Amino acid sequence: MLRPMQTLAQLQQTNTALSSCGCSSAQKIVRKYKKAHKRRLQKKEYRNLQKIVPTVASKGKISKVTVIEEAIRYIDQLHNALAQRLQSSQDKVKSLKKQKRKRVKKSERPCARKAWSADEKAAVKRHFSKYYYINELPGKAAIEAAMQIEKALINRTWRNCLQLVFRPTSLHISSYYHP
Repeated sequence: MLRPMQTLAQLQQTNTALSSCGCSSAQKIVRKYKKAHKRRLQKKEYRNLQKIVPTVASKGKISKVTVIEEAIRYIDQLHNALAQRLQSSQDKVKSLKKQKRKRVKKSERPCARKAWSADEKAAVKRHFSKYYYINELPGKAAIEAAMQIEKALINRTWRNCLQLVFRPTSLHISSYYHP
């Protein structure tokens, strides 16, 4: 006799064993247990679905149709919420792109470049022309030391001085001249 809690695989093995002996009533019993197993699985899945959907999770017994209808409504709510989030994020991206497109005129820029005076160029040339000839750039410490010595470089940053050293044509350094 078959036990009611057999697994589907055991039922199929039993079915093949009984069908080999030609028992049609055994096939009916196996079909009966397969259907019962399928119903148990369906009920279990409906209970799992009911637990997931918040509107019917706390309710007791509810028809399968109600569970499915509420699940559909819940999915629609989630879909609408996701669509709103995506729309708002796309609007933010569009507004950021518009902000990036706006070009600011050079005269309206907050940090306009300041032209180098002759005194500043001469100070940089005095301290850093040797780096041009050895094809190296001075380090931050060397630039800051020169800035402390030279009063003309007080309003400049070490990066400004480095950029001026990097562009030797602005210092009018001849490649034939060696100090």
